Amino acid sequence: MSDATPFPHSLYQYLNFHIDDASMASSLSQKSLQIQIQDDLKYDIRIENAKLESGKFYNEDDQNDVLTSEDVDDMVIRHNGGIRSVCSMDGSRGSIDLVDDVRDAKICNLTWRASPEGGERNEIEKLNQDTRYMVDIGSWNESGTVGSVLVTVKDQD
Repeated sequence: MSDATPFPHSLYQYLNFHIDDASMASSLSQKSLQIQIQDDLKYDIRIENAKLESGKFYNEDDQNDVLTSEDVDDMVIRHNGGIRSVCSMDGSRGSIDLVDDVRDAKICNLTWRASPEGGERNEIEKLNQDTRYMVDIGSWNESGTVGSVLVTVKDQD
């Protein structure tokens, strides 16, 4: 048989199917979340008390560049429209505090849960918000990969 394939046709389909399934499973465990914080205040915002119950922080430009909570705590968001991203992955569940750098006042606590399970909802919420500030959380994917979420902070006029 000169035109025989190296694998029987059904075995070839089986191998392709399972390779695709393995890459899908890998991408599910790599769920990522990028919180883009926009500072529309007159002063800078500091990030404090970065915590992860699960998952890991990473550099916005490189998921292989893992950051510690202390690295995230050192982040400052420039005033008048500056944007800074806090990124996490791998079944992430965590929180950060946003702090007005001049007033040294906690603006709010942002918490998130990016579920590694397909049936659970992804959640992002603000807690303990100071009434002097307006914090708007944009839309996000409630299931699957959360993706990018814009959080805008303004003075309450």
